[in-house]
Amino acid sequence: MVIGAVALNHHVPLERSTEDVDFVIVAEEAETAALLRSLHWDPDAHQQHRWRDRHRNAVDVVPATSEVIAAGTVTLERDERVLSTVGFDLALEHATPVAIPGTDGIVEVASLAAIVVLKMVAWLDRPHERERDVRDLGRVFEAALDDWDERRWQAPLADLEHEVQAAFFVGQQVRRIIRAAHRVEVERFVQRVATDAWLDILGAGGLVCTDPELVAQRRLAAFRRGLG
Repeated sequence: MVIGAVALNHHVPLERSTEDVDFVIVAEEAETAALLRSLHWDPDAHQQHRWRDRHRNAVDVVPATSEVIAAGTVTLERDERVLSTVGFDLALEHATPVAIPGTDGIVEVASLAAIVVLKMVAWLDRPHERERDVRDLGRVFEAALDDWDERRWQAPLADLEHEVQAAFFVGQQVRRIIRAAHRVEVERFVQRVATDAWLDILGAGGLVCTDPELVAQRRLAAFRRGLG
């Protein structure tokens, strides 16, 4: 299943490129490694959980069995790095098949709401290494609804200003899929990101404006209202 920026770009056009594709494979790490090697991918010498083919294309792969997801973390044997798996269950439960352009292949892509939770959890793990996740979420809060999406003129969005409708909508979508353990992480993200420096980054996610901090405050508040 595809997660990360490539999956997010499927739902909301991002204003940045990415050099890799992020995958979750439901298998043990050893099984995942054997599968990738059989397809002529080799582990990257420098970056954790990254694999490359002979053309130097990159994929980042996280193995996620039901036991790993239940534990909430996975330790990758290659570098002994501990990664949070909170939200992986949501990604697996709320994924849709997507045709791969130019081929007969189909791949599962996580839902927008699940990716939002995963990005919040990833940022909480390593906030000063994951600034791009905050920018991506700012972009989601801006553009999760097309400007002419008819839902903007339906309740409850119709009662909100255009600028915050998408953020409220995303909060609603997240609320519909999360359980208690996920809500803890989402609310922790909201509390921690609500500082001046991070608000500037959140507000500037794909947006050119005179006061990104104010925009971020309003959209973050709208997301919280949608979250309930």
